[in-house]
Amino acid sequence: MKRWSRGRRSSAPTPSGPPYREHTPPAAHEGPQYQLVVTSRGLQMWERSALLWRHPWPELRVLTDGPRLRVHHEGREAAHLLLEPPGAAQEVRLAATRHATG
Repeated sequence: MKRWSRGRRSSAPTPSGPPYREHTPPAAHEGPQYQLVVTSRGLQMWERSALLWRHPWPELRVLTDGPRLRVHHEGREAAHLLLEPPGAAQEVRLAATRHATG
């Protein structure tokens, strides 16, 4: 698993602490911590104002399992998400179907 730190890849955990960070929910005025953005060109995953990844539709394989969305890029799982509101995962899947070919 690759870890991101200040925009650089690091394959080793930082020596100052454990290889994980305690999840703290965002304050109400900060909005959602993670946001999946669907565009006509592809998908983007944001953590507040930081772009985590962006992939074009032709390079993605998008699957749904009820409310869960699984996104694969280059044969590896890029995201496994539980989306809100109900039906959001299916909407993303439909967008992937429309845009993947063209």
